[in-house]
Amino acid sequence: MNCQLSIVNYLNAAPFLYGLQRAVGDGLRLKLQTPADCAASFFAGAADVALVPVGALLGQDDYRVVTNFCIGAVRRVHTVCLFAGEPLERLHTIYLDIHSRTSVLLMQILAKEFWQIHPKFLPSRGDVYLPAAGVGYVLIGDKAFEAHHRFAQVYDLAQAWHTHTGLPFVFALWLSQKHVDTGCIAVIDEALRYGAAHLREVIGEQEQRYAGVDVAHYLTQNIDYRYDAPKQKAVQLFLKKCKSL
Repeated sequence: MNCQLSIVNYLNAAPFLYGLQRAVGDGLRLKLQTPADCAASFFAGAADVALVPVGALLGQDDYRVVTNFCIGAVRRVHTVCLFAGEPLERLHTIYLDIHSRTSVLLMQILAKEFWQIHPKFLPSRGDVYLPAAGVGYVLIGDKAFEAHHRFAQVYDLAQAWHTHTGLPFVFALWLSQKHVDTGCIAVIDEALRYGAAHLREVIGEQEQRYAGVDVAHYLTQNIDYRYDAPKQKAVQLFLKKCKSL
């Protein structure tokens, strides 16, 4: 078995990476990328299996969802948020994180249907995000941890989605090219299951990397790794709403 796998190197995927790194001897080759690059690699055929943002599924059909795992949140996710210095109804411009199409689409859905605001959406300008009058920033992943300390207003997009729909949210799914055999998928599924079952060890490792972050709370309370029926329903609804934007 020889399988190229793409995965993000964010804290939310640490349990997956923990398990997969112990399975590389079984023929897996890992590549660490941003969410957007994971999607690009997969749909370009450069990755056999990848952790792909759900928003990247729009307009695509040459893939299959594999494993019983995902990156999801039942309610508050903490690391996909709109940050601002003032309430959202005062925002005239929102900068969107270019590393995740999912968060961009989710922000647009919430603005239109839930918050009923009509700001100008622009791609993020760089890595420095400071409070400014009428300006908000959608930030994802590890960069969001520090932003919580700098902005007076924080709107958790997964929590807003749950309030709006009553459903959890799924940020990324494991996709496989159709040619990948079941043996490879079984190895990956078992590796993911191993990582999810060893959260205590994962937390211990990551606490050294993320000083000042409540890693245990984040990995056990904010992120939910089960790709269950409510999350499947949430993915279907999200993609339907994306098409109506």
